[in-house]
Amino acid sequence: MEAGDELNVMLTWTGIGPVLDDYNVFTHLVGPDGRQVAQDDGPPVDGAMPTWLFGPGEYPDEHTIRVPEDLPAGRYRLRVGLYNLETLARLPVLDESGRPSGDEWTVDFIWVGARPPLPPRAHRGDIRRPGDSYGPRQSTRTAANGRCAPREACMAG
Repeated sequence: MEAGDELNVMLTWTGIGPVLDDYNVFTHLVGPDGRQVAQDDGPPVDGAMPTWLFGPGEYPDEHTIRVPEDLPAGRYRLRVGLYNLETLARLPVLDESGRPSGDEWTVDFIWVGARPPLPPRAHRGDIRRPGDSYGPRQSTRTAANGRCAPREACMAG
């Protein structure tokens, strides 16, 4: 991704019960220093499905963040969450056990501009023993499923 590009963010909100208030979604691009550098705030599903209409089910929601033309190259956080339109108070994000764990969720990290070069690979030498592994390590990534509870927190997933 380059400065000046558009970042399309596709979220899926999962309702687990009625939501009594009207919330807006925020999608923020945040720099390494914690400063917000770009955003897109708005109602879910471009206003076609306000949160007070949410019930059990999934609601796909797309947002577009315009990356500033003058944004320096680097690694940025993509953070999302919900806030009350009347009070501007954010909803808490719930952890796996249902306890509040903040008011925004880091969905991913985004590189803007050229990435720095990778460090040289370490070499283990020429001696190989049975069972040694020399291939790239497998990495796993998990994503939380979104949940909304009545008058409680919601998470994007």
